[in-house]
Amino acid sequence: MTRYRAARNYRTAALLAGSAGVYGFTGQTSSYSDVNSCNNSNNNITSNHSNALVTPEPMNLHQKLSPEARAAEFVTTQCIIQGVPGCTVAVIKDGELIWSYCYGYSDVANNQLLTPYSIMRIASVTKPLTATGIAILIQHAKISQDETVYDLLERLTSERAKKIRTSLKKKYPNFYETHCKKIKILHLCNHTAGLRHYNSNEEYLSTKRFHSLMGVLANFATEDILFEPGTKYYYSSYGYIMLGLIIEAVSNMKYEDFMQEEVLKPLGMNHTFLETDHQKIIPNQAKQYIRKVVDHGRASDYVVDEGGSKKVYEIARGGEKRPKYKDCKIRKLSNAPYSDSTIKVSSGGFMSCAIDVARFGNEVVLGDFLSKRIQKMVFETNLIIRPKNEENLDEDDEEENDDIEDFGYKDIEYGLGWHVYRKILDPLTYTVEEICHGGGANGGCAHLLILPQKKISVAVLMNLQQAKPTISRDIAKFFYNDY
Repeated sequence: MTRYRAARNYRTAALLAGSAGVYGFTGQTSSYSDVNSCNNSNNNITSNHSNALVTPEPMNLHQKLSPEARAAEFVTTQCIIQGVPGCTVAVIKDGELIWSYCYGYSDVANNQLLTPYSIMRIASVTKPLTATGIAILIQHAKISQDETVYDLLERLTSERAKKIRTSLKKKYPNFYETHCKKIKILHLCNHTAGLRHYNSNEEYLSTKRFHSLMGVLANFATEDILFEPGTKYYYSSYGYIMLGLIIEAVSNMKYEDFMQEEVLKPLGMNHTFLETDHQKIIPNQAKQYIRKVVDHGRASDYVVDEGGSKKVYEIARGGEKRPKYKDCKIRKLSNAPYSDSTIKVSSGGFMSCAIDVARFGNEVVLGDFLSKRIQKMVFETNLIIRPKNEENLDEDDEEENDDIEDFGYKDIEYGLGWHVYRKILDPLTYTVEEICHGGGANGGCAHLLILPQKKISVAVLMNLQQAKPTISRDIAKFFYNDY
């Protein structure tokens, strides 16, 4: 595993756009603690002079043409276009953290700027984390990807496995005796199990508190599956709730404890937390935002009942087309409405910082955290062909999805918890060009991109719902050949 030294060379530019803070580090050796103290100092300056435009020292031509300066300018521009309150970026190349960048606010109302370790919701980037937990169990020969859920639970003897098995038989006998006999671990990992995704905004923005992963099954386990497992792709967060249950059954540990001991601690992800208690104070946690609209009836809107009054929020996509919010009242920035993340613990429940997320991608995809045999299995995919004779496929509403990458029935390549994009060199040869995963949650979105051929890992976190964190692809281009 790559060792992350305490000191790094950070290269970037420092800017202020209007009253929004933009901070990065360049041309000096800094420890992680130095990074935080620099940002805290910047916060104090901005808090005292929130309306003043602070002009950084002029950059020379070399600095202006540096990849860090160009990347910083690009990120700043994109955040202004999209109306993003805050964004953090981390870039790792050849196992070294070469760039960390922050734009904007952790807390808009109190003029608190983001730091490299600001914590945001990473939403469905949780799925590769959960899939890594499954890969660890496969690596230790605890489970097989080709084993069905039913066969697995029937042979396990741990106390948690017995409890889960008994609950399934009692509460959801048809689901367990019929569907679980067909659903394999692989099907759950690559969204081919036939389980549905959230089918309403009441589920997506659920305020109900679930005290266990088993409790979430009440949302879908009484229903028939959508298709024969293994025959089609249909993105499903509930499939990853099942994987969380499998982790608990096999390890005889709570999902949160297993992930902490087997994934987070070994990878040094000390700023990554599971959001299971909204009252818990998490250091450096950024506030979450949405842009509220007032015109009803738009297809991309959803309505939330807040204290008896109906409020409409926009699901914003395609950031470049967003009108300037200062000229458009329908896009007024607001705090994200309350929701409870216990409905998505193992599918979208983690919060983290950009540096931790980039580190995770680098170690799991490019490092030696998993054995080469397991890595090959995780990222080896088959093209799942979209059926041509299904009448209802054109009716899929992709706008309702919380995953940045893909949703619904479509041609796609998806490994064990990762989107995998390959370049065909000839009929028998290909190279993996890109491995990634995105996610969108109530008040935030994230994207993790790994380019195996370039040995680059890029993480982008934003504290605005349905913005465009896939700017990670453009950010990576600035660092292809400069290090």
